[in-house]
Amino acid sequence: CSDLTVDEYAEESKEMPDTLYEFENAEGWYPGNGVFVGDCMPYRKDDEYHVLYLKDRHHHRSKWGLGAHQWEHISTADLVHWEIHPPCLCTTRGGVDGYQVWAPGVTEKDGVYYMYYTGVNLDVAQSICLATSRDLYTWEKYEGNPVLLPGAWGAWREDAWSDCRDSMVFLDDDG
Repeated sequence: CSDLTVDEYAEESKEMPDTLYEFENAEGWYPGNGVFVGDCMPYRKDDEYHVLYLKDRHHHRSKWGLGAHQWEHISTADLVHWEIHPPCLCTTRGGVDGYQVWAPGVTEKDGVYYMYYTGVNLDVAQSICLATSRDLYTWEKYEGNPVLLPGAWGAWREDAWSDCRDSMVFLDDDG
């Protein structure tokens, strides 16, 4: 097999198509191939429904063997024909969310979508992080993450399992 070449894995950003593939009837939908879906976060924008969901590959044994929950995105206009989009939020190697990303809450204000999510580091210390988007497809993580750590209400250490998760976000009357 002298024609065989192997490219080294690189985490650089690559241009992805808007839609990876399509399917019909989401009832009982399962991506298959060792992939599981959880923590679905539905969102309606104009006349289209979006579902951001937690993708769990091989029961936490993916991505460098570290876990790698990541957020995926599907959308539909009629709840029958669905489009599967590129991942919208992945772990950041060595970051506060380097092990997994969990449980987002999304809200919109003035054309900007705000996703508050749980970032989990390699020591399973959890914190609330922020990412923003203008279109629900492309998300940019806030450079100052995490935005919330437990205060007097909970013990937290960066180097040990520490709970701080599942944020709930909404706009009140003050905006």
